[in-house]
Amino acid sequence: MNRIKRVLVFLCPGYELLQKLAVLWERFFCVILPKLQAIFCPIETLNCSVQSLTLLSFRDIIVLKTKLDEALISYEATAIPPRIKQMLLILQGVRESPPTENLLKLESMVELVISPYLRPSFVFRDS
Repeated sequence: MNRIKRVLVFLCPGYELLQKLAVLWERFFCVILPKLQAIFCPIETLNCSVQSLTLLSFRDIIVLKTKLDEALISYEATAIPPRIKQMLLILQGVRESPPTENLLKLESMVELVISPYLRPSFVFRDS
């Protein structure tokens, strides 16, 4: 059943995708992530945090596999649900070294909803 729901999120068009992804993000960020952090807290190291790994996985498996960029282009920034903006800003805050293609894709989505936006990866790339 969960697999069917996940497939349905990927197939949703436009604003419906934004709404379903906002609900999914809220559940993930407010319920699932804290539980994972509580369970795995004793085995975290300086190089590997459960939060970073989980957020990167959410970005790569959920956000970048949907047509979120198309949905964001279709609407003005003021029409984007606040949870989507929160999700994009939190996910872009998880740093990888060196910046990956997935991070650059996510930053291009952030540019669509946050204005003005200075891409951190460009700052790191030039210095």
